[in-house]
Amino acid sequence: MPNYTTVSICLRTLPAILSKSSITSLELNGFITNAEAVINCKLATRYAVPIAASTVPILETLATDLAIYYALRRTFSQERKNESEWPRQYKDAMGMIDDIGEGKMTLIDSAGAVIAQRTDQIDVWSTTQDYNPVMTEDN
Repeated sequence: MPNYTTVSICLRTLPAILSKSSITSLELNGFITNAEAVINCKLATRYAVPIAASTVPILETLATDLAIYYALRRTFSQERKNESEWPRQYKDAMGMIDDIGEGKMTLIDSAGAVIAQRTDQIDVWSTTQDYNPVMTEDN
């Protein structure tokens, strides 16, 4: 079951998605699932996923943009891709998701509070992490 967006939210964002393409609501739900899986994969190292979307409105926007793009990309010709705003929306959404996953942006809930990051993972550093083994120098 989708966590971040729904078919009805996608239809509010782009009402013509079902009427101007051969996409059904069931297929759109599959694209939503794919979009949310991408978001969860990119955020999993920093946040416990899935995050309750009702508390983080930006995740609804990002998941909706990704799902609509996934739905439309199979109907786009190269010419239509160049004319459409959705490939740009997709790139912007993926950039923002990457920034959130890398810690460059902070997730804020609808009340303006910062969403807590995971505390069960840490970076491990080693004094030999940049060491190049010398065993490969000999033939």
